[in-house]
Amino acid sequence: MPTDRPRKPVIRLLSIASSCKTTLSSLGCDGTNELIALVQQAVGDSYRVAASAAQIEVNEDDCHAGRRDDTARAREIERTLADNCVAAAVALRGGAWLTRILPRIDFDVLKRRRKPIALFGFSELSPLLNIAAQYDKVVAYHDLCPAYLLQGMTDYARRNVATLHDGSDLDQNGVLAFARGWAAGNFRAKFEAFFKDAVAMIEGRASARVITGRWINTKPKHTNPITVVGGNLTTIVTLTGTPYADALRPDGKWLLIEDVRETPDRVDRLLCHLSLSGWLQRYQGILLGQFHDRGSDCTQAVLECVEQHLGRARRPIVITTDVGHTWPISPVPLGRQFAWRTTRVRKHDALVTAQMPWAAWRI
Repeated sequence: MPTDRPRKPVIRLLSIASSCKTTLSSLGCDGTNELIALVQQAVGDSYRVAASAAQIEVNEDDCHAGRRDDTARAREIERTLADNCVAAAVALRGGAWLTRILPRIDFDVLKRRRKPIALFGFSELSPLLNIAAQYDKVVAYHDLCPAYLLQGMTDYARRNVATLHDGSDLDQNGVLAFARGWAAGNFRAKFEAFFKDAVAMIEGRASARVITGRWINTKPKHTNPITVVGGNLTTIVTLTGTPYADALRPDGKWLLIEDVRETPDRVDRLLCHLSLSGWLQRYQGILLGQFHDRGSDCTQAVLECVEQHLGRARRPIVITTDVGHTWPISPVPLGRQFAWRTTRVRKHDALVTAQMPWAAWRI
């Protein structure tokens, strides 16, 4: 007698913040079905890739509340979180319009999950990831929304034009044109590479992308495991004073912060949400990702703001170029323990590398 074949685990592509309509053409895809085929080729036959064309190809209007499908997006998230066939959900793009729909989502469907699920995203996804990470069956990664690769690689090429270009002189317009062309030419291959790495992660194998950084302020205690919450600063502060604030509760946690298109004075005001509540001073440490404003690196200025807010509450701080709205970017597990390993100690700081128990997070 014929037997039913076991259903393949699903990798669900989400477009629940900004629209991904323009991303399709940048990847050379004529519609969502071709996008699904592209990702399917990258992840292999062990998985089935699925997505909602209505949401990926939705029209977005910044002047009229961005998107008009709040109910449909909330339902998409809730169904994805509840579906035990979904092994991983990848948010294709951050952007905007997502945080406002959090009250429409019943996150407690995660209490009834029988199988674990991995979630990937950053930027506008930060609040959702932190909320979901509180549930046992969720492994949430503050990680690249792969549609951002195009912008991230463009910025990378602008900063590294001297090594990527043939060496001939370029004016400002020439540098930008080269950077855009270089990023566009590499986008599809790097997009596929991201999904191959994501599969390695959900199968309990090590990611090819490793967090390294500088430990400052105190002597490294790399043998102590840490647990990180946080992400994009602008979006996570929206959770303070809300029913979702527990997702960022500082007791026994490190705080990850990063941001883009924010000046240091604006970042300082955002930090006030956390410091005036007394929470910032109670985190065990700070993981400081990249901060950029109009192409300028303002991470050092943000560090000084953080130190001013901490005052006498000296906390270890790790500064990394591997996390934030940048490329290359490394994944940070939220709500899961990992450790720092000291690789070299200098006079005033130390170089550290994250040690991840990947096998423990196998989906």
